[in-house]
Amino acid sequence: MNTVRTNDKELSIKSINFLEAVYRYQVGERINEIESVWRETKNGKKRWQGKWIKSIVDGNKGEQTHNFDWISDTEVIYQNTYGVALSGRSETSLYQKDNSENWQRIKFLKKLIR
Repeated sequence: MNTVRTNDKELSIKSINFLEAVYRYQVGERINEIESVWRETKNGKKRWQGKWIKSIVDGNKGEQTHNFDWISDTEVIYQNTYGVALSGRSETSLYQKDNSENWQRIKFLKKLIR
């Protein structure tokens, strides 16, 4: 059995359960809480940007990082960041639970390739 060091037990359990259902989680990967900031572009559209709030689960440098903005128990913005420095990538999506209590990707918000 592996031990996960956490700073927020409730958010870490919720986040790891989400990762087990949608993606995967390996011990050593970081989990952070983020805040969504919606910026207006020149042409009037809204653009998503994440703002780091706090670390929920400590992890190793170089491992994947999972960032969450929990809007509610049934809606979350999830960002997966992987790679190092200029060879990194991140993908951000909005997920919602469907009627069967399964997480579904509703909208792809941002993809960053460095």
